[in-house]
Amino acid sequence: MGLALAGCGSQEASPSVAHVARTPTSRAGSPASALLVATRCLRQHGLPDLPGPVLATTGPAKGQMILDKQALATYPSSAVSQALSACSIALAKAGLDTGPNAAASSQEIQYLLDFAHCIRNHGISNFPDPNSQGGFNLAGTGINSHDLTPAELAAARACLPTAHGDVNIPPQGTGTSRSS
Repeated sequence: MGLALAGCGSQEASPSVAHVARTPTSRAGSPASALLVATRCLRQHGLPDLPGPVLATTGPAKGQMILDKQALATYPSSAVSQALSACSIALAKAGLDTGPNAAASSQEIQYLLDFAHCIRNHGISNFPDPNSQGGFNLAGTGINSHDLTPAELAAARACLPTAHGDVNIPPQGTGTSRSS
């Protein structure tokens, strides 16, 4: 990953988000069962209410079991980072790449570029393009993904369909206050 895509950057650290790998490998059985094991591990390591894997119905992972990026984004970034680190082997066996250099697929990047272009067309001219990991580095833009101005929030909501589920809007009012 809303304006923190589950993985978008902001002035605050945002959680790393697992990206679906294109060639899942699992010695313990199917990729789906490996993903269930990885989900249990994440729950045991600080994400107790993390929902089970879901079948992607849109986007580049359509038809594959994936972790719910929006659910991951509801946890503090430190908890997500610790859980991902503790469960990195189980996640790798499930075909998920959680490392800091996990590259987003070209289709994900295209969706995120479309989202950024849409945001800029809606009057937020300083909104950046995504990086190769599928995140938006909001540092220095004056945009705080947890405290969006009304114009930023309206643009984000209007542009969500262009991201095909790869962007979510984090809970508002959890950052430092600022004027519009």
